[in-house]
Amino acid sequence: MSLHSSILNPVMFKSLTGSYPNWENTLHENRKQSIFKIISYCQRFQKDETIYLQFSSDVSTAMTLKAYCGAVEIVTGITVKAMATIVGDVTRYYFSCSVVLGAGYYNKKVTFKAAQDTDLLTSEPIFIEDLNTKLANGEIVRVKYTNLDRDYSDLQDYFVYWEDLISTGSYLQFYIEAVTKKINDSDKVEILEGSQSKDVISSQLFSGQEFETGIIPDYMVRKLEAVSSLDYFEINEVQYIKESSTTVENVGNSTSHTVVMKLTAKNALSINVDDMGVEDLNSESMQINYTFTGQSADFDLAVDAGYMVHTILIQHSASSTGVAIVKAGFASGGNEIIDELSGNLPFDAIVHPFLVHNQTDLVNAGRLYISISGAGVKLNINVNLIKNS
Repeated sequence: MSLHSSILNPVMFKSLTGSYPNWENTLHENRKQSIFKIISYCQRFQKDETIYLQFSSDVSTAMTLKAYCGAVEIVTGITVKAMATIVGDVTRYYFSCSVVLGAGYYNKKVTFKAAQDTDLLTSEPIFIEDLNTKLANGEIVRVKYTNLDRDYSDLQDYFVYWEDLISTGSYLQFYIEAVTKKINDSDKVEILEGSQSKDVISSQLFSGQEFETGIIPDYMVRKLEAVSSLDYFEINEVQYIKESSTTVENVGNSTSHTVVMKLTAKNALSINVDDMGVEDLNSESMQINYTFTGQSADFDLAVDAGYMVHTILIQHSASSTGVAIVKAGFASGGNEIIDELSGNLPFDAIVHPFLVHNQTDLVNAGRLYISISGAGVKLNINVNLIKNS
């Protein structure tokens, strides 16, 4: 029997058991390394926000989560829910938790204890305060991440069942002392050289940053290494891709470290592709694009004569909440293009593509009908038509 906390949890939990001390079973403030200095560290969290956590176990017994300031228990704001059960050679039970950092947590050094039967996990300390000034001054950043399209893994000690998190959008987040003052742009140009002139064939520009932390303990180093390797990794609302392995340096005569990561924004700032004299297939004569933003109700559009529906791209807008059910067809209420099963879209940041290649008539005009249902749903939808002759 064992209760586990992933390295991806915003707060680090450890089982303080074992005959020999190591980074997994010893709190940072107690982990001695000969004569080297231990620099105290508390993760900072924003007051009035909610921390989301998840634990897994190989038994179904209810677990508890408690918060302490010193020896005094803080009895407000904690929710624990039994969630998914994954049946396999070893059946895993998942528990998702939330902690609302209300007035009872303000300006306090807090430690959490997660317990199930005789298993006990103890957290590294956190400190709850108003971070607005530090965020505005660039002293601290918010790190937000998810891996929703890789729901869970057989490496249960280190991975999260993302779709069963309590948080809307199935994300986790924390704050860390770091700066991004150094530019790390990716600027590439491909040139065709002629005898008398040069032509740009293609070019692309991605913004990038060098992410440099303050002095942090080893568990925060590994947390950053882990979250920056996920599918969705965001710093202060910009999504990044980590280019290479993390650079870690020990700080002076201490047991702490600094981290440098070279990051590139996921989406390009600029791109150019020369057609090199080839007919422009993106011209209106070859294809037509319709874009609809913030859609929450059924609508329809014309399919021009001589065109066919090529692709439909659907994404939740920033203000959308909940699960959307989308259907599409060539008659009101039709679902021959997108039915209820394929059109079940969880709330996430992903663009959901539907490769249609369908039409009702090779020559005459028609209509495409799209129906939307779901509380609080707002969708951005792109419909692409291509000429069939």
